[in-house]
Amino acid sequence: MPSYSELGARRIGYVCAGYDELVMAFGAPEVPDHLSRAQVQWCVRTPHGIATIYDDLREYGGEVSAVRSWHVGGYNTQTYDWIKRKLRSALKNGD
Repeated sequence: MPSYSELGARRIGYVCAGYDELVMAFGAPEVPDHLSRAQVQWCVRTPHGIATIYDDLREYGGEVSAVRSWHVGGYNTQTYDWIKRKLRSALKNGD
C-alpha cells in the first residue's frame, strides 16, 4: 500500500480512539518508511476511495499507545464518514 504522501490525499478530519481500538476496527497498521511524519498508519480501502489514518510526529512524538486523536486523510467527506461509521460499528460490536 502506498504511503500517505504518495497517495496525494489531504487531511479531512480526525478520529478519537486508542491504538488498540483502531487495530480492532482496521487491523494491524503499517509502519511507514523513515521519511514519514507518522509512526504508524492504516491505509483503508473504502467504497469512496482510499483513506489513511495516522499519527503526526510533529504533534505527538510519543508512544502510539498514548495517541487518542488520529488524523484521517482522503479525498472526500464520504470517505471520512465511512471511516467514522466503521470505527463506531467495530467499537459497538467488539469486532
